Amino acid sequence: MKYRYALLRHQPTLQTETQETFAVLVEGQVAPGLMVVFTVGRSPEPASPISGVGEAVLSKFPEVLANSIGEAVRSKNPDEDVLDWIHKSMSWNFYATEPVSIEATDKIHELAFKLFSEKVAGADQLLSMLMSAMQHRVRPAVKPQNLGETFQALVPIPQAKPVAMYASA
Repeated sequence: MKYRYALLRHQPTLQTETQETFAVLVEGQVAPGLMVVFTVGRSPEPASPISGVGEAVLSKFPEVLANSIGEAVRSKNPDEDVLDWIHKSMSWNFYATEPVSIEATDKIHELAFKLFSEKVAGADQLLSMLMSAMQHRVRPAVKPQNLGETFQALVPIPQAKPVAMYASA
């Protein structure tokens, strides 16, 4: 199957070149006519000291990201992919890398977790917590939840309004 992915990066201050990769977005078709963006990540590390605005963004980052993906679904050009729109629109301290095309036999969530493990520092410890939370989930939550340092989100790219499902650990 063909997928595209982008990495989310955080640059704590614009005065330094230091940046961290903290999440992976994977876009692909999961069923005929159904495209989704599957996201897996961990909370970005705050700069020290952190502003009030920065603290607010970090504390609600899964919601901020879900809103950005939802805005991409609503605002992108018909010939534009969601990840391209996110890459163009996310800038400043939080930004998305240029999307990369990849072919894989994995399901979209398996690929996302594999890329998360490869691309995000410290992901291995957090990944086991997140996978455990996913296995014990009874029904999808309606609102974003960040119950620890990791998060995941599945956002359909339908013809109508987007609906997001979340689980966190």
